[in-house]
Amino acid sequence: MNIDKSKFTARLIILLVISVLCAETVTAQWRTQSFNLKTGWNAVYLHVDASHAVIGDLDGLNEDITDIWLWKPKLKADQFIEDPDIPTDGKSRWIRWNKDLGPSSALQRLIGNSSYLIKYGIKAEDGTWTPSNDGQWDIKGQPLPPSYNWTSTGLNFIGLADNLDTGKSFEQFFPAQVLPTREVSYRTKMAQETRTKFMR
Repeated sequence: MNIDKSKFTARLIILLVISVLCAETVTAQWRTQSFNLKTGWNAVYLHVDASHAVIGDLDGLNEDITDIWLWKPKLKADQFIEDPDIPTDGKSRWIRWNKDLGPSSALQRLIGNSSYLIKYGIKAEDGTWTPSNDGQWDIKGQPLPPSYNWTSTGLNFIGLADNLDTGKSFEQFFPAQVLPTREVSYRTKMAQETRTKFMR
């Protein structure tokens, strides 16, 4: 009977050691998401959660990134009363990190499953950008499954995950059979005329 207890104890210890090692492996999984940045503003969607560090301390933060804006829509029905050019609420739906402001910026951590605008470079008065060439931003974080919070009263910025090497265009994700051509009319205050725009 003692032999059976010692075998059982040994197996139990081995099982516990393996469980601890596997659990440590699961929590330490990381993925690096890469973005090619053009000078000016770039729209990106993070499929990784990089909230483990503040933005200024992230590994791979390109030094020429000057602004990062997070789209954070409010789930509110009334957007304007009489004129869409005059919103009812002066508060922005964007939360901003600025390189010069650093720790005093409202945005401090990058969360996954979120849309961002990234400003790459600085525009001079003559219209030229520094740097003049494209750059790359590699952001390391924990991979997340897709999770979208939809609002029916505003904009929904989402990213579509795809093979990183052979990415698809918007038209390849939504061919004409799925997303038919629609005619959309809108009125602009400045032009005081109705324009028709065809959207796909």
